[in-house]
Amino acid sequence: MLVKKGYLGKINLILDGGCAIVYAQKGILNLKVSITGKSAHGSTPWEGENANEKLMTAFAKIKKLFPAPSRHNRWVETVNLGIMQGGDTINKVPDRAWMGLNIRLTEKGDPQKIIKRIKKIKEVAKVEKLGYHRYYYCSPQDKIIQTYKKIMEKELKTKLPLEKMHGATDAHNFAGIKYPLIISGAGGGEGAHGAKERVKVKELLKFEQALINYIKTVV
Repeated sequence: MLVKKGYLGKINLILDGGCAIVYAQKGILNLKVSITGKSAHGSTPWEGENANEKLMTAFAKIKKLFPAPSRHNRWVETVNLGIMQGGDTINKVPDRAWMGLNIRLTEKGDPQKIIKRIKKIKEVAKVEKLGYHRYYYCSPQDKIIQTYKKIMEKELKTKLPLEKMHGATDAHNFAGIKYPLIISGAGGGEGAHGAKERVKVKELLKFEQALINYIKTVV
């Protein structure tokens, strides 16, 4: 809301991305894909049409729409099956099921084309868009980015690589703004969204002081 109303600085910083400078990050497309079948008693599955089985078949086909990331190239569109729900009791053939898909998009990804291709899959009954965030890019050679890189490398006494990011930050809220966006954070963190997610307080304090010195230098 603030960005839409024009409340921006000439330097805009998002504290994320680890000990690096992110100049590109993938977009996000979240979908709910519904499947229908025919209910029957669990003892006579041949009389029904199992929506859960159709869901698994549908996802296998959806997965083929996305190129498999390789060790040498992971900057591709990806799909994650984050939620599966179907059936309400163990001894009944389910007639309804749905899956929640989290799709990550590069600059080549077209959300409308992806939705259209998924809708064409025979087992799919309905596709709903739950959310969409645009791909973000800022030239790594921009003067503001390069100034940040030079000062922070001196303060932190370490190199800050220029990277593309598979995950996402709040950068999508700044898409289309006049000034470049700096996405960068403290080092020492690991295991994002995992059971052992953590960050080293010492690295946070070190980054905090470096950031204060950077702001004093450019303001």
